[in-house]
Amino acid sequence: MNVLLFVMTMLMLFSLLTYGRLESFRNFVGMQSEFSRYMQEYERKWVNEQAEELYDRTKASQRGKSDQDKEKGTEGVSKISIQLFVNQQQRDKNAQVFDQYRLLLKNLMRYLYADKTFYKEVENERPDFLDTLIDKIILLSGEKKYTKPKELATMDFQDQKLNETFYKMLKGSPMQEEDLTAGYPSLLNFLTDKPKFRIRVYLAPRAILAAIFGEATSYEIMHERKRYYSDVSGESMSSEDATTAFQQQFGARGLPGIEDTLLDFKVTKTRPSSS
Repeated sequence: MNVLLFVMTMLMLFSLLTYGRLESFRNFVGMQSEFSRYMQEYERKWVNEQAEELYDRTKASQRGKSDQDKEKGTEGVSKISIQLFVNQQQRDKNAQVFDQYRLLLKNLMRYLYADKTFYKEVENERPDFLDTLIDKIILLSGEKKYTKPKELATMDFQDQKLNETFYKMLKGSPMQEEDLTAGYPSLLNFLTDKPKFRIRVYLAPRAILAAIFGEATSYEIMHERKRYYSDVSGESMSSEDATTAFQQQFGARGLPGIEDTLLDFKVTKTRPSSS
């Protein structure tokens, strides 16, 4: 009888152990399955984000030009042209937009660097230093020919503080992982040598949008132009209709001093930047 009781007890113990291990195994398999599913979704999301960033950064080759390059009828560009500041003939020919361009460049520099130490230091000493800087660029361009944005870095304002400040703007500073507020972009990222002076709102980087419309509206524009891109590329809306709707939505919302005649709202199948 004792032997039978002992055997029954051992069988029950083995059953409990087996059940416990089975439950543990089932939990482990379930957790593994859930983790695997999460990693697959995360990996797909990461790959998509990387592909989108690569798309935004990649320039089309000359052989396979982008839609943006093929738009011969487009009047605007997505960046600020330096031509009005370094070319007297262009200033004379486009006198009606020069004041707006001057304001736009000041807005952009203020937006990009106003919270940086080097900017605050010179602004505290000389509140109107941006006007002085632009006047110096115009003056020096009358003495020597400058055609490319990067050539502005060779200018000598005969003013050490202005030279240092402008150099830092043009050079930029890389972002730091531990402190994302430490870095700042190069002003050269937002300048072009093309002699076109209407700004392509549909393709312009967010910093230029903020210089034209203010920061809050710049985010709204980026959201809306992405929607228009989807509609036009999916052929649920024509480029002409999207352009009209885009202009009606934001044409009158520029900051004081920026008129809608400076802006080109053309919408195409070219994918707008996400930054």
